[in-house]
Amino acid sequence: MNFRKALDAKIQREIAYRRRFRRWLVYFSLSCLCWTTGMAIPFFTLNTSGSFRGALLAIYFAGVALLVVWSDRKSRQSNDD
Repeated sequence: MNFRKALDAKIQREIAYRRRFRRWLVYFSLSCLCWTTGMAIPFFTLNTSGSFRGALLAIYFAGVALLVVWSDRKSRQSNDD
């Protein structure tokens, strides 16, 4: 019985670790997308058309909005637990 509880606790820790890693990976990926798009905007706005500039800005702000919504949802979810 004691072995079963220890095994169950180990499985729960592994599940929690995977969730944290997945959360970190999504956050990191979105942050990289926002950062690289934000860094690319000044370089591409020098001699490019307005539609391309608008597309870069749309990607940047969509990434920032996703980060804000996602982190807010995760913080609410962790407060509920």
